[in-house]
Amino acid sequence: MGAQVATTNPPIRDLITIKEGVALLSDTGHPVTPKQLARWLAGAPRERHGVTYYYSASDVLVAHRDHIERTLR
Repeated sequence: MGAQVATTNPPIRDLITIKEGVALLSDTGHPVTPKQLARWLAGAPRERHGVTYYYSASDVLVAHRDHIERTLR
């Protein structure tokens, strides 16, 4: 049996802006406004580059899913 070589891949960065998040969700049948999305993402990890904040696209999708689940109950 050969020795295993551990590879470390950098984490995938899926950062998007609020505006990009709104565009991503626009065709879902449950579109959102920038203000709504920003409110849902309050407290989520974010990165700032210049004056723009970036959020994980995964966090955007999870926040949207959670909101839809709450409204459809």
